[in-house]
Amino acid sequence: MMFGNLFRRAARVKIWAAAETVCVGGFIEPLEDRQFLSASHFGGAMGHGNNGFGGLGGGQVSAIQFSLAPTAVQTGLDTLATSDGLNDPTSAQAVTLGNRNGVETYNMTFNGTGTVTTLTVDQNGNPVSASTRTTTTFGELTTSDSAAASEISAIATALNLAAPATDSAVIVTTTSDGSVTYSISLSADSSTTTPTHHRPHDTAVSVDMAGNPVGNQNLPFSVIPAPIQTALNANAPTGAAALASDSTQNTSVRTIDGVTTYTVAFMSSGTTTYVTVDVNGKLTSLPAHTTTTFGELPAAAQTELQALATANHVSTAITNDQSVDVLTEANGTVIYSIKVKPDNATNGRRPSRPIVISVDAMGNPTVLPADGAHDDDDDGDGEGFGGPGGPRGRGCDDGGGESSVHSGNRGNATSSTHTTNTITSVSSTAAISSTLLSPKSKAKTKTKVKSVKHKSPKKSRK
Repeated sequence: MMFGNLFRRAARVKIWAAAETVCVGGFIEPLEDRQFLSASHFGGAMGHGNNGFGGLGGGQVSAIQFSLAPTAVQTGLDTLATSDGLNDPTSAQAVTLGNRNGVETYNMTFNGTGTVTTLTVDQNGNPVSASTRTTTTFGELTTSDSAAASEISAIATALNLAAPATDSAVIVTTTSDGSVTYSISLSADSSTTTPTHHRPHDTAVSVDMAGNPVGNQNLPFSVIPAPIQTALNANAPTGAAALASDSTQNTSVRTIDGVTTYTVAFMSSGTTTYVTVDVNGKLTSLPAHTTTTFGELPAAAQTELQALATANHVSTAITNDQSVDVLTEANGTVIYSIKVKPDNATNGRRPSRPIVISVDAMGNPTVLPADGAHDDDDDGDGEGFGGPGGPRGRGCDDGGGESSVHSGNRGNATSSTHTTNTITSVSSTAAISSTLLSPKSKAKTKTKVKSVKHKSPKKSRK
């Protein structure tokens, strides 16, 4: 009975992830000897356009048995279970894999009488708590964090948005490491906006405690903090003019894999060069996709990928020439993903489909990032820097047209500039719409829910 409840909860967890960024379904295979609780069958599991990822397809393995988790993870979950007075995890108990905001997580759920408790640790076995969300008012923020309030006001002015009122609601998000971000929704300034029959959408603005813009926003260079402006200009290519502090040049702000980056385009003699730095002004590469072969992987990654394949009923050994997709995250983490096909189904089960398994460079089983900044819908348009106007995607993939795109320096994690030999005009306007990335982590160190009613998952599509 406990496993039935656990499977149904796991199915709902996957459905939640799909609503965020990961295209997964609610299909969970029956538990068998050393078999994964895999699955989410969906097209284009990697979903990264024409950089090789879009062709993988299959279902991404998103849960494993406790016995197959890294030793540090097992120890961490054991410790949490003991401190909470829970039973020791069994070897076949499900561990759900996560990768959000640059943190790889491992979740284990325990069902009690009227309670459901979820334990979460990272790849080192350290407890991971969910972010907390509270609210305050803009008036209170001006007193408690003047730097953040001043930046919000500056962005509102630059984007022709209505100035925040004293009682305007501000969402305060605090992560487990103590980092705080403030988010506010602002409407268009009616005094400067030409009326139309369309109701203008509100614009979400997000900054951190130091007043640095975060999340996913396109902002004029003039509202970017001075140290970041200086760093961007300092890395401009030879022959390109530095941007004035009041320039309305578009700056792409992206928070990816737990790292916030700022990208601007510099043009010189028909050449456009994008420069990207982090919040400290250091040159930073955006997520990069490459491919390699299984034989070229680190030994730890090879061993774990083979173990995961075997555990999921793949009897054929992975060959050295098997293609492997490589994702280098913005924080430097490298994830290797490979598609394999389990043996044909037996005992009445439907025919097997290809699956995608992923590990990091240390050999820890994981999944592809789901922080809202990676394109997982296989449409190839969610991550690219493409077209006139400079960066306007989310940093990993081709945004359309190889002639004028920046794809996070694919295959080169040490360089943070990319040059294209096409004449491209860059749009300069203060009224640039912005979008807010406000991920909602489901990871909880200790969560108890009373009187939980479980519903049967919907049947998977055939």
